[in-house]
Amino acid sequence: MTFPSVPLAHQWTDLEALNAVKLNARIDDNLNLLAAAIGGFQTYAPTLTATTSPTGYTASGRYRKVGTQVFADVLITFGAGMTAGSGGYLISLPTPAVNALASVPIGHGFVKSAGVWTQVIAGCNTATTAVLNYTSVQVGGSLVTVGAAAPGVFVNGDIIRASFSYESA
Repeated sequence: MTFPSVPLAHQWTDLEALNAVKLNARIDDNLNLLAAAIGGFQTYAPTLTATTSPTGYTASGRYRKVGTQVFADVLITFGAGMTAGSGGYLISLPTPAVNALASVPIGHGFVKSAGVWTQVIAGCNTATTAVLNYTSVQVGGSLVTVGAAAPGVFVNGDIIRASFSYESA
């Protein structure tokens, strides 16, 4: 990894006596160097697919890749005239994951469906998609995939918000 040139808050000399102000400046210098090396978030356009894909939604996403680790956030908002489609929903990942096992959790989020909020966990479905699941008391405490009619029928103004962290391929 190449570290970019970042102006330092203080130029240090050998055997310089430290005090709280200088120590804080040194910590700030190191954090600024690290932030410059990592870079900011990049945007991506997540897609929502299913057996019959939903329509009438807007989706925004951002991600940051640090080495092989990817950190991503997704927001999907259902609009007026939307159709929920059918089947379980899959959300596209910004970069392929190294491990496409559905049993490996890669994140969490919240779904507002029919005006009710539900906490969800995310897992890799394939190397390029994530699946969201929630625990259902009505189904004996087992995991249910978020989809067109689960946890409820999606309507105008409902959202899916999730954050992912996974190793990229």
